[in-house]
Amino acid sequence: MCYNEHMKRFTKILTTALATLAFACIPALTTVRYSAQPAIVADAASFFTTTPTGYSKASDVQYTTSGNYVYNWGARGEECGFLSPKAVDFYTGSNTYEVFSQKSGGTTQSNASSSALYSALKTFMTSKHSHITSYDETRYQYQYTDCTNGGGKISSFYSGDLIGPSWDSGNTWNREHAWPRSKCINQSKAQDSADLMTLRPTSISENSSRGNKAYGESSSFYHPNSESGGKFDLRGDCARIVLYGYTRWGNTSYMWGSNGVMESKDVLLKWMQEDPVDTWEMGRNDAVQSITGTRNVFVDYPEFAWLLFGESIPTGFNTPSGIANGGSVIPPAVDPDLPDTPDTPDVPELPAAGSTLSIADALAIGGAMTHDTTTAGKYYLTGKVADISNTEYGNMHIQDDNGNQIYIYGLYSADGKTRYDAMTTKPKVGDTITVYSVIGNHNGAQLKNAWITSINGGSTPDTPDTPDTPDTPVTPPSGGDVTLDDVLATFDFGANGSAHFDGNETTSKTYTNNGYSLSLTNGKKFYVGAFDEKGNSCLKLGSSSNTGSFTFTVPSDVVSVTFEIAGYKNKTSKVTINSQTYTISGSSNDGEYDTITVDTTSTKTISVATVSGGTRVMINTISFIGAETPDVPDTPDVPDVPDTPVVPDTPDTPTDSTPIGDSTSNSTPDINASESDEGCSSSVNGIFASSILCIGALFLLKKKEN
Repeated sequence: MCYNEHMKRFTKILTTALATLAFACIPALTTVRYSAQPAIVADAASFFTTTPTGYSKASDVQYTTSGNYVYNWGARGEECGFLSPKAVDFYTGSNTYEVFSQKSGGTTQSNASSSALYSALKTFMTSKHSHITSYDETRYQYQYTDCTNGGGKISSFYSGDLIGPSWDSGNTWNREHAWPRSKCINQSKAQDSADLMTLRPTSISENSSRGNKAYGESSSFYHPNSESGGKFDLRGDCARIVLYGYTRWGNTSYMWGSNGVMESKDVLLKWMQEDPVDTWEMGRNDAVQSITGTRNVFVDYPEFAWLLFGESIPTGFNTPSGIANGGSVIPPAVDPDLPDTPDTPDVPELPAAGSTLSIADALAIGGAMTHDTTTAGKYYLTGKVADISNTEYGNMHIQDDNGNQIYIYGLYSADGKTRYDAMTTKPKVGDTITVYSVIGNHNGAQLKNAWITSINGGSTPDTPDTPDTPDTPVTPPSGGDVTLDDVLATFDFGANGSAHFDGNETTSKTYTNNGYSLSLTNGKKFYVGAFDEKGNSCLKLGSSSNTGSFTFTVPSDVVSVTFEIAGYKNKTSKVTINSQTYTISGSSNDGEYDTITVDTTSTKTISVATVSGGTRVMINTISFIGAETPDVPDTPDVPDVPDTPVVPDTPDTPTDSTPIGDSTSNSTPDINASESDEGCSSSVNGIFASSILCIGALFLLKKKEN
C-alpha cells in the first residue's frame, strides 16, 4: 500500500476517533444504540479481518471456480477501486452507466420508487435473475459467496467470525435476513425472503441481536457495527443490501422508519459514502451472479443511490467506477495494454431438433444454459467412450478426435426403454458410439438419458426383433437418409426449487411449449410445483394412502409420448399408463428417472394412474414425439437430349467467280470448329462441309457440259 493510502486510512480513523470523543464529551446529544465506537476504531490493525491482498485493479482478480460457480475472491474491509471483470461484462448495450444516468430519479425518499431510473434498474436486475434460490438451497451456497476463495470457513456477516461451512440444522449458525422476512412481500420461504443477495450467514447470537429492527443510528435502530468487535465497518454493506431489496423486489411499503428497514434516506446515503465498497462485496457480487445470474447494481455503482433520489453525486469518496472521485464514467478495468474484456457471448441459437452436432457444439450449447435445464429437442452426437463411471445407469464420457469430452448422464437402448445395465449389447471403453439425446447443464454441459443408436458404425443395439412393433425406432443408416422421431414439445412442470417439496393438489392443469398444449384433466391426487431431492421440478402423483390419476389427449401429429418418471423418494413405485403397468426403478432422492414411451398411433387419449401398494411417483417431463420423417432422395438429373442437327439451307448459286472454299467466303463452314453451343458434333460439321463441296462440283460439271 502506498504512503498516500496509509495517510488516507490513518486520517479516516483519526477523524472518526475525534468525532467519537466529541460525542462522549457532550452527554446532551442524542443517545445512539451503537455506543462502542472508540473501542472499534482504536486499533487500526484490527480494522481488517485479513491482511489486504493487494487488489488494485481488475487484472489482479484471479477467479477460483467450482463447476459453474465462482468463489468470493475479496477481503473484508479492503477498499475496492475498480469494477471486476464480471461487473464490466454485466453492463452492456442499453444497460450501461451512461444510459441509466440519463434517466430521472425521484426528489424525495418517498417518490423515488415511481421514477424512471428506479423502473429501469428494477427491470434490468429482474431480467438477469435467471435462478431464484430457495430458502433451503442457500445453506449450501455460502461456501461460494461467503468464504474467501473457497477457504473452507464462512465469514459471519456482522462479526466476521469464521464458522464451519457445513449446515448443522442451525445449531451453530443460521441465516440472517438483512431485509427482515417480516417485511418481505412474500414472507414464506421463497423469492424475496430467500434471495441469496440479502440472506447472509451469521452466528445465532448475531441473528438474535438484530431481530427485525431497522438499520439506523438512533436508539431504537440497529447499528451493524455493534457485532464487528472493531474489525471493520459494515454500514455501507447494509445500506447497499437494503437498496437492492428495495429496488429488485419493489418492496416499498417497509423501506423507511422504525417499522421499516432503514431509518431514513439521509442515513442510508451517509453510510454508503462513509463506508465505501470493499473487495469482499465486489467478490460476493461475482459469486452470487454465478449462481443467480444477477448482481446488486449498488455495489458496482453506488452512484446510482444519489441519482435515484435526485441528488448530486458527491465528490471525494471512492467508488469502484471512480465517477465520484473525478474519474471517467467507466475507467479501464484492466491494464491499458491488455485487450478489453469481450462481452459475454449470447446463448447460441439452437439448431433444429434431430440435427447432428459435434461434441464441441454440444459443449457450447450446454455451457451457455442455466443450471439444471435441458433443450426441448434431441440431437445426434458421435464420440469415443473415454470412461464409464456408472455401470448401472451407463454414466460415461465420450470424446472427439480433438479431445473434447462431454458427460452422458444415463444411457438407454435405441427405443428408450432399456437402461444400460439391462442392455444386451453394451458399449465399452474405446468404442465409438452415436447417441440421440437432449443437451443439458448440471454443473456444466451434459447429455441426459441418451438413446444409443449405433456402436462402431454397426446396427442399433437392442433393436427389438419384430420390425413391425410400433415402438421400434427407425435406425438411421450410414447415409443419414432417415431421422429418428422428432421431439415436438417437452413439458417441464414448473421452475426448479427446493428439495422434495410436495406441491399443491389440483384437478386440472395446462402447460404449453413450442406451440403445443398439454392439458391434464380428471385429476385425482396430483400435485403441481413439486421438486425432487436435487430441486428438479416435477409433477407428484398419488399420496401415501391414495392413488393418483389424470388423463390427457395428444394432437393428431403426435405418434408417441415419453415420460420421465421416478419413484417418490426411495419407495418402490408402479404406474399404469393406458392399462400397461410399469415398475419404476429410478428414485427422486437421487434425481434418476426412468423413460417410458407410449405409442399413440391408435389412441390419442392417455390415462395415467399410480398403482395401489406402489403409490406416489414423480414425473419430471412429458414429451410429444412426432412421426419419423425420412428424407426424400433427390431426383436424379435427367441427361440432356442432344438437339436435332439443323439441316443446312441449299446455298445460293454463286454469281461471282470466287472459288468455293476461299477463306473470305462466309458460306464455307469451318470443318475444324469445335462442338457448337447447340450440341452438334464435329462429325456433323464434316458431313455438312462435304455436302457443299459435292454440290459445287456438280455445278461446275454442268456448266462445262453447256
